[in-house]
Amino acid sequence: MNVFKGKVSYLYDRTYGATLGFNNITGSSDAGLYSGKPNSRFYTMEVNYNYNPQVRFLAQYTYYDKLDQAAMGGASQSAKDYNTLMLATWFAF
Repeated sequence: MNVFKGKVSYLYDRTYGATLGFNNITGSSDAGLYSGKPNSRFYTMEVNYNYNPQVRFLAQYTYYDKLDQAAMGGASQSAKDYNTLMLATWFAF
């Protein structure tokens, strides 16, 4: 299995931030490790607002371009069916 991950983040004035991520997973078929090929590719986009040093609000979207057939539960589904939007609040104490 081969995995490539890349991520770029930017934070403006320690208040507003954005992150872009890319993940690409490739490999050959190996029934002992996984069913089918582990080929997957997805992108992650995030924006965040740091209210203060202890509180962050964020929105993150993950876009699946290609997803391992075993993870999708069969060939009838599209990788885009697994796209995800997450809204979160982060607290540090």
